[in-house]
Amino acid sequence: MSALSLRVTRPAMRVARVARAPLPTPSRTFTTFLPLARPPASASVGLRAAALRAPLRAGGRRFASTSASASTSASAASTESKSAYQKVKDLTKTYGSYAVIMYLALSAVDFALSFAVVHAVGAEHIEPGVHFLVRKYREVRHGVEGADALDAADEANKLAAAAEAAAQEAVNPGKATPWYLNKTLWAEATLAYAIHKVGLLPIRAGLTVAWTPKVVNFLRARGWIGASGAKRAAQHGADKVREASQRAVTAAKGAAKGAVKSS
Repeated sequence: MSALSLRVTRPAMRVARVARAPLPTPSRTFTTFLPLARPPASASVGLRAAALRAPLRAGGRRFASTSASASTSASAASTESKSAYQKVKDLTKTYGSYAVIMYLALSAVDFALSFAVVHAVGAEHIEPGVHFLVRKYREVRHGVEGADALDAADEANKLAAAAEAAAQEAVNPGKATPWYLNKTLWAEATLAYAIHKVGLLPIRAGLTVAWTPKVVNFLRARGWIGASGAKRAAQHGADKVREASQRAVTAAKGAAKGAVKSS
């Protein structure tokens, strides 16, 4: 019993001694923390305001650049989407009456060509195509309801004209009508005007915009228009007046000499 108890108690005593042994004390180091220097109140407020203004400035720059690009694209789109009439109107602001004269000259030419084609081919062959073009033009400008109303008015006018022609034929059978009262001629003229007004408007406006600057520059280079042209016209008029006055003086002198000789 004693030997067994000694064997059991010795490890226990060792564990107790290890447990009672003082732990090594680490070296204690104390660091003195000094208070950090705070910036003045005005500087901190300025830094906070600058930090708040920075994103606003960046957003303002982005908004300004976005608005500038949007305005540029809008102006380009408006320039591209200008109608033919607006292009000619802008051209008249630059070149004045020369653009109007060019437009009227081209209008006279294309109307004459349209009338010649309609008269040669026949109104009955061209009328369906012209009616289709006029219908599309009216739908774009006045809408579907407005186009229907205009078509109904045209049909009523045609029926009234046919009834009037039949009544005149019944009153005066076999009477020859003058050429300026020929219904067929006026129908062809109306059809040609529709082609001229609707179908050839973009071509006419485009040629006016393209040719007016070239023609004006050509005439100015020759001195036929502009300041030099006015001076030349004034000089020409002065020369004519001078020549006429010289002829009058010469005729008066001749008459005086003849009167002296006769006396």
